[in-house]
Amino acid sequence: NAALSVGTNTLITYTGTTTGSFYFSPVITGLGIGTGLRAEILETAGAIKLRVFSDTRTWTGGGANNNWSTAANWTGSAPVTGDDLIFNGTTRQNNTNEMSGLNILSVTLNNGGFTLNGNVFNNNSAITNLSGVNTIKAGIIWAGTAAKTWNIASGSELVLSNTTTIDVGGDHSFIGGGTLRVKGAVNIGQASSAQPTLLFNDGKMIVDGGSFVAR
Repeated sequence: NAALSVGTNTLITYTGTTTGSFYFSPVITGLGIGTGLRAEILETAGAIKLRVFSDTRTWTGGGANNNWSTAANWTGSAPVTGDDLIFNGTTRQNNTNEMSGLNILSVTLNNGGFTLNGNVFNNNSAITNLSGVNTIKAGIIWAGTAAKTWNIASGSELVLSNTTTIDVGGDHSFIGGGTLRVKGAVNIGQASSAQPTLLFNDGKMIVDGGSFVAR
């Protein structure tokens, strides 16, 4: 026996019709599931299934369009709330979040050349720019009160050409030695009383035609 790995297992099959549908996040006892994996119980036509999947979604750009909701653009499936997103490679680097209410844990950009467009998304813990110049045009709302990290590697640049909103507590640490270039708007504590500390441990921020407003 071993912990459950990535895959879909049919629990119940049925015939006939049903009214409504359901979705559960189960508690799995015993050997549980593999490290870094999540599980869900969902209903599809004629079956109730247990799906075990990775909570890290890596962009491959393998779909027929540039949309985040297209499962073929990611390893596994399209992102859902609670996922970490990794952007990697050179395929469909100019892509679009056309999803509503997406609430993720973190964004990592492995290489340069990406432009992230589209709808605003919630980010809870970190933004990492490991190489090159990357641009975020989709709005970002920082969520959760835990500490946050901006890791911009030395020699790389992250361009915020969007609206970035920080209306919750939790210190923001800037590390890595790279450059954060603000071409949009960074608004801190404008819709709340939040006054998180911004700690520039390494690197620099350049306000380049944008705005940086704090309480």
